[in-house]
Amino acid sequence: MRRLRRFSIANKSDLIYAKIEIAGYLNNPHEKELYSFAVMELGSNILKHSESVGEIWLLERHGFLALVACDRGRGIGNIELALQKGYTTYEQSSLGIGLSSLNKTDGYFLSVVSSTQKELHGTVVFFGPKMPTVQVEWLSLSFDENYNGDFALEKGRLFAFGDAAGHGIKAAETATAVTTFFERHCHSILTVDDFFDSLHHHLINSNLRSCDLVIGAVDPQSLNHLLPVLRYFKGIDLK
Repeated sequence: MRRLRRFSIANKSDLIYAKIEIAGYLNNPHEKELYSFAVMELGSNILKHSESVGEIWLLERHGFLALVACDRGRGIGNIELALQKGYTTYEQSSLGIGLSSLNKTDGYFLSVVSSTQKELHGTVVFFGPKMPTVQVEWLSLSFDENYNGDFALEKGRLFAFGDAAGHGIKAAETATAVTTFFERHCHSILTVDDFFDSLHHHLINSNLRSCDLVIGAVDPQSLNHLLPVLRYFKGIDLK
């Protein structure tokens, strides 16, 4: 999945501009209307609940378009309740039907991830067509040699396989540093480009080795197949 456009949403003019621009990528009248409604709903939530600090992204995968709205607002305390028709926490007049309508759109998928923690608060909303996911059934990699720099990671829906350059203690230190950086800073596959850029500078500033790293995200059901593989490679005895 790649990001086609990125729109900062700080006022109503930004929101209207994003709606017009995104509609230009669509040919089907029904899709134009649906995505225009989605942009206005997601963007309005940014203006209402995050002090007008947020973005809307247009994504593309295999010819299908999807939307992401991300902000640094105070977060949603109860996502299940927020998706119910008529629910709103906005102090002024609001119908509270936008997210519930998107959540019930046939053939489309709505996902909301939010944090209300003081240190890391904000919300990410994904809206797009339902698409089949590819399951990872098995992987064949060599993780036997000590200090060879190979490692496997897991974090929620995210997984990663890496190989630090060279062998020995320096390679092992690099693998450990990448592992820690991944756990602290890799929050979404949608921001993986920014993560790689930050990791690149972190390794240089820390005088560590270069590293080949692959990061992916899987459907929750696929984790049942993937986690035993990761645990095996991490040296955990499943017996």
